[in-house]
This record gives sequence, C-alpha cells and structure tokens, in this order.
Amino acid sequence: MRKTILSLVLLIALACYFFIVEKGEEKAELQVKAASLMLLDLPDGITIRRIRITTPAGSFAFEGKDDVWRIIDPILEMGNALMLGGIEKVLTLQRKERILNKTAADISVYGLDPAEIMVNIMTDPGRQERTLYIGKKAPFEELYYAKWSNEKDVFLLIANARNALFKELSEVRNRNIFSVAQQDRITRVECVLPVFTVKLALDMDNDRWLIKEPFEELAKTETVDELIGKIKGLYIEKFLDDDNVTDPKFGLIDSPSYITIGTAYDKETTLRLGAMTEEGKLYYAHLEGRNAPIMVAADMLDSLRKDPNEFIERRIAHFNSMSVNKIVYQKGGNERVIDQIGNEWHLNNTKLDEEKATRVIDLLDHLSGLEYTIVLNDEGIKKFKLAQEKPLFSFQVSFAVPQRGADLIGYQVYAKGDGFFVTSTLDENFYEITKEDYGHIVEHIDVIYD
Repeated sequence: MRKTILSLVLLIALACYFFIVEKGEEKAELQVKAASLMLLDLPDGITIRRIRITTPAGSFAFEGKDDVWRIIDPILEMGNALMLGGIEKVLTLQRKERILNKTAADISVYGLDPAEIMVNIMTDPGRQERTLYIGKKAPFEELYYAKWSNEKDVFLLIANARNALFKELSEVRNRNIFSVAQQDRITRVECVLPVFTVKLALDMDNDRWLIKEPFEELAKTETVDELIGKIKGLYIEKFLDDDNVTDPKFGLIDSPSYITIGTAYDKETTLRLGAMTEEGKLYYAHLEGRNAPIMVAADMLDSLRKDPNEFIERRIAHFNSMSVNKIVYQKGGNERVIDQIGNEWHLNNTKLDEEKATRVIDLLDHLSGLEYTIVLNDEGIKKFKLAQEKPLFSFQVSFAVPQRGADLIGYQVYAKGDGFFVTSTLDENFYEITKEDYGHIVEHIDVIYD
C-alpha cells in the first residue's frame, strides 16, 4: 500500500508537468529536432479511450470516458481513478527529453526490441492505435530510451515518467472498501465485531445520530463522525482473486462479524470479516458483490474499537457558541441582559471590558459542552418536583441562527443535597452535573455580572 501511495504522489506531480528544464550541456551525439517534443501530440477533439500496459510482470488494460476509468482486462472492475487518470495525464502532458540525432538500425541496442514496457493506446474518435516502447536506461542522467510504434525517432524519456508508466495490475486497482459519494449521506452504521458492537442510525428529521445497539441513547455526532472516517479509511490490503469465499479456511461462511454502511439513497455496503491469519496481522474478508475474498489489515480494524458508552451524547444542550447573540440571566427575580452588538458584548447597553467579554465567550463554550453525569429517572424527577425545589438561577441563550431547531435554549440550575442539577428547554430531563462544572459556571457569572 505504501508503494501505491508513493506512486500516486508521483503521478499527480507528473500530471502537472508541462515542460522539461534542460539540464547541463547536450551530449555530442544528441540534438533536439524541430519536430514536436510532446510525448503524445493529439489533435483537438482526439482523446485516449483505452490504454494497455505490458511489463515483464504481465499485462492489463483500462478504458475511460469523462475521467471515469475502468479496468477491462484481465478483470472487470473500477480502478483507482487517480492512478489511472494520472497515467493518461503523463501520456498527454509529458514531453520528450531529447531526440537521438542518429538512430541505429537495430533498435534492440536501446532495449526496444523487445521493450521492457509497452504502452498501447487507442484514441477516439477513429479508434486508432499506437504503442509506446520504453527500453533500457541511457548511459547518462536519469533518462530512458523510448519510441512510438508509428514513428522512426528514438527519444529519451525522464525516469519519473518511465516509472509512472511501469505499473502492475495490483497497483492500479481500487482498494477502497467503503466508497460513498459526497452527495450520498450516510444514515446507518453497524459494527459487529468480536469485542465491539455498536449500531447507529441517523434521525434525519432532527439531524442527530441515535444509538440503536447495544442500548438506545442519543449519540455524540463527533464520535460517530470519527468512526465513519475510520471505516471509510479501510482499504484492501491484498486481493485473493484465485480463491472463493466459500472455502472454510477463510471463516467467512456464517460469520457473525461485519461492518455495514447505509446511505440516504438506499445504497448499502457490507464487509464481512472471517478468520485472522496465523501471523495475526490480516483478516480474511468478503466485500459483498465480489466472489473472491480479500484481506484487510488487523490494526485498521482494531482502531475501530471503542466502548459503546463513549458514543453517548452527554452534552445537555450542545450548540454553536458563535451563533449566540443574546444571554438573559435571571436570579432572585432580577434579570440582566447581555447582547452582542457587532463583535462586542454589552451588559444592559454598557460595553463589557476585555476580561469580561472573554469570560462571556468561555461561559458559552462551557455551556455548549456541558455534560451530565447521570439523568434522573422518572422516580427521581417525581421526588425532585415534590420537593418543590426552586432554581438557583436560570439562563436563556438566544441565537442569530437557530440551533437544534430552536431560536433559544433555556437553562435552570438547581441544588439538592450535595448535588447540582440542570434542566433545559430542549427536553424534560433533570441532569446531574459535577461540582466542578457548577463552580466554573458560577465563577464566570460572578466576574461577568460584578
């Protein structure tokens, strides 16, 4: 995989390479001819439709249209779009380094008969074919001999271009497992692994994630996004094209372990996991839609593991603190209002100094991220209400842009025994918070409203 990444970086760099800067003095036996120095000089309206690369390791072909590239031989599947598109860009944007002044009658002296690399292309319209032969390294600089089948000249090609075209099938295959289009929204995630199980569903009406298993709770969006990012980052470590998923040694038949991603457009991708290799570094796996098994790195799967409790959204009323434009604070029948005017905070129409303004921002960030320790159950709420506890103070936070489907969120802060509790207008729950969180809020209030 590391080799593939390095190759991809090289192709992207070469795709932007429009001309070669001449280095040093030309050799006596070489000169630049007046003919075009473009590696492939195609007329307007003519494009490459198919490319076949043949090396000592084998041969493969791929075709493209509108920048979508598909491997057509020896297998039929979508290829690595950047890698295959990069090969096409090298052919159309690369320049010949130098053209030989005199060409030997026997081109085998340049390693061109037979050639180490053959790149056959078919262009459209017209379906005309030609082949680029790349031979051995020239005796100077990082240059290789090359020649087109329909031209007499032998020329020199820089090593980076030669290496970009010297590809094997395994390097250009699409190794992505969970390919989700940017416009196709993920609405379901299921991870059922031997030591970790979590099932999540997106509540599209309220734009929030819900935990469905192993328990039902509101999920923390950032934690779900982190998991989705890691799942989308999984890739195929090795293809096992000559094997079948039904072989018992892979442990894929009736395996209970799987990862599934579903989208808003009812597209579903499932990766089923089987046995681990003896070395413990790879898992056998089956990507639905394929007949042959694949292998996935064990450490990448291990990185998905997380205590399901870490997915629980414990923030009482999360919001974007940058959207707040007004705070109403009430205590003992008194009300004090903080407004944001431009980029400045004002208390009862008086501009706050820098320290107090900073405290306002910090208070809002703290309220947005305020997490509960426990939620009082129905019996606890009943006892709390029967005790007729009155709030110590309350907040009302208003927004320039609605948050959580509301123009404002109200808070009430209570004390009972040694505990501190908060309610919000978003639901009817009573949440217990830590003594430290309560102290942080009170400390900021004292400074702001002093």
